[in-house]
Amino acid sequence: MTLSECVLTDRIVKRLALLVLPVVAVAVLTGCATNPDAGDQQLADSQAAFGTTQTQWKAPFWERWAENKSQTQGSQAASTTAAPTPTRVAATTATAGAVSTPAVGGSGLRPKVGVYIAGGDRDSLVAYQFLNALEHNAAANGVSIVTPDSLAEAIGVPGVCSSSSPAECAASLAIYPGVRALMILEPKASGSGRTSISTRMIDTDFDIEYEPIETALDLTPAGGVQDAALGVWSDRMLALVQDRISIAPWFTHTFALDGDDMYVSAGRDSGLAAGTMLTVRDAGSVVRAPSGRAVAWKPGAAVGEVRVKQLVGSHLALAEQVSGKMPVPRDKLTVSE
Repeated sequence: MTLSECVLTDRIVKRLALLVLPVVAVAVLTGCATNPDAGDQQLADSQAAFGTTQTQWKAPFWERWAENKSQTQGSQAASTTAAPTPTRVAATTATAGAVSTPAVGGSGLRPKVGVYIAGGDRDSLVAYQFLNALEHNAAANGVSIVTPDSLAEAIGVPGVCSSSSPAECAASLAIYPGVRALMILEPKASGSGRTSISTRMIDTDFDIEYEPIETALDLTPAGGVQDAALGVWSDRMLALVQDRISIAPWFTHTFALDGDDMYVSAGRDSGLAAGTMLTVRDAGSVVRAPSGRAVAWKPGAAVGEVRVKQLVGSHLALAEQVSGKMPVPRDKLTVSE
């Protein structure tokens, strides 16, 4: 490996260290230090993994990853398509109050919900209160939260998604860090002892963008939001996002290779365990209501199966191929029956 390649690898390892990926980082370092021919450990934020030297967002990174791999195996190359325009639907209402919702699909597994804070008040005390309320109530609502810091590490990456806006990177965030839904919070100071927050939701896998929900809340004399109000708001938002992503059972994606094995964008916080069997499925199709809103997902054909070998931190796992097709990032991995 050349000096420039090792420098690039070192940068990748530092990014992975911030995301608590010690196992992946060690693997990449080993390839640079001892194995000059190592080419299997290709990470999702490395341009070398996709054989490109410039950003090509019209060719999503998982399609280029799949194309390179299929060419290596002598199979048909994956087609390259332009990123679709998101479907926007009107906001719906949800009942406020404490909610205890099972994980999507009844599998006991928790889908990831990415939370990002936008706007000029993103570093305010009130903004952190909203984020903390979502994290506190996530488990009771059957989801796992991916924080703004983790999302920030996965956007603005050349060759993956060069935009600094998570909304523009929704498709890549579905692959890594594997968020099933994206919530963009924009707190706004309203004055007169009140604040408001705009909550925007995006179904990352099925490219559905919902109308923002505006919520006004009273501030305490100290300038914060009352805990009771935060609890009602967070439960309402989490129940609503659960309802919206329940059009499909729980699934995840692969995002990187490690020799003959692969890294999966779900781990302990999602409810995975070593030995869990996952079925590799083609894209399938979305069932839509007459209004055009997606109401269900018809899973694609089962084309392979993988087994979780090891949990890697809270949000990742290492899996091995058991049978059939080796999955590529755009494939959906569901729990085997």
